[in-house]
Amino acid sequence: MVIIISIFLFICCLTAYYNNRDLFSPVKFYFIALITYFFDIFLHPQIDEVYYSYLMYLAFGFMLIFLEAKMLVNFNSVLDKFRKRNKPTLHNPIKVFLAIFLISAIPIGAQLYLISLMGGIELYVISMKLRVEAWMGLGHIIIFRDLMPIINLIFFIVLICFDFKHKKIVVLLYIIHLIITLSIGLLSGSRSGVLNTFLLNLMIFHYLIKQLKPGFLIPFFIFFLIGASFLGEVRDSLRINDDDGVKLVGEDSELSETLGNTSTFVYGIIPLNIIYEENFTNYQYGLTYLTTITNYIPRSIWPGKPDTGGVIITKFKKKGNYEGTTNYSPGLIAEGVLNFGYYLGPIIAFLFLGFISYLVIGTYRRLARYLQKNLDSNFLNLNYNIIIRSIFLLIILQQTIGNLTVAESNNIGFNLLKQLIFFAFIDIIILRLIRLNYTNK
Repeated sequence: MVIIISIFLFICCLTAYYNNRDLFSPVKFYFIALITYFFDIFLHPQIDEVYYSYLMYLAFGFMLIFLEAKMLVNFNSVLDKFRKRNKPTLHNPIKVFLAIFLISAIPIGAQLYLISLMGGIELYVISMKLRVEAWMGLGHIIIFRDLMPIINLIFFIVLICFDFKHKKIVVLLYIIHLIITLSIGLLSGSRSGVLNTFLLNLMIFHYLIKQLKPGFLIPFFIFFLIGASFLGEVRDSLRINDDDGVKLVGEDSELSETLGNTSTFVYGIIPLNIIYEENFTNYQYGLTYLTTITNYIPRSIWPGKPDTGGVIITKFKKKGNYEGTTNYSPGLIAEGVLNFGYYLGPIIAFLFLGFISYLVIGTYRRLARYLQKNLDSNFLNLNYNIIIRSIFLLIILQQTIGNLTVAESNNIGFNLLKQLIFFAFIDIIILRLIRLNYTNK
């Protein structure tokens, strides 16, 4: 079975690259997720149901390859011409970038306030290990802190879209802003808080400046994988003692041991084992998909509001030992089973994934059509408000299809909604109130 899966995966990856050479297209992220979070399939024996589930993921991905190729037939060619355009001149850069730093005071202040509530930096670092419990009731602060990566993303898009005076100084300011963003990402306790900042900015560089080649991206992918594994294990090894203060790795642990014990390679397999090793019967009939909205309602108002897929599957696994300090992430197939059973659940889950895939790939097609419309005038009539909004939406949706294979719908839905609300806030200030005053060349 492993040999069949390996051959099928190789054919899928080869076909995906042959049909669309864009290494950052949604289907590439889909297969990267299948390789990374299910890699233990190729290392250790699994139950048959895990193999069959993985084959379903691959079969869907194979169909997705051709959908993407059909919808994005001219995307790479028109974007390549867009990269070669003369950049417009921005006439009010001081106002724009000053506004960006002023908005940044909100997440920076939220992070400092959160540290003070925990009793200082050392106690805060320790609280990161059990942040679900330790930070309970502080969501209103955390959500403002999470504004920082969105601001940094917009900063970078504006920086590279325009020419303006004293650009070297602004680049230096961006580097300072990036360091602050990465620091807040580290203090969030989430691997994505750090690594996604690198990844998202790399995507912007790829789409707006220069298309990156496999020779660069393969080493970056390896770095990304090792970084994700290392940060996850280090976070779980945090401890404090009187002599040494905060220690990031266990006293007797080596870096190689930390990486060797990583859970990244089994992240997608764990929920499949949970639902297939025991019979789950407490079907939720779609309620876990609604928690993106219902989670905004406090339990003091609605005590019996639906649990997320992660809570449901963790309670099922832990039984009476459930403490609520951390939850498993169900992924697409397992969450489908939690809602609609072992037969109907995966079917509905893949129909949902197909709908999301069409929406995500559609963002690429809309950008390509807009650029194609302005191609004859050498992009002189481009509205850069539309370009910035389109690139931002493309970037934040890009990984959604792959993430759905391992994440829960609540987490993805909440993050997307949060990012869109944050962007709307920045859009009102930067693009509407201050306005980008530029001249096309």
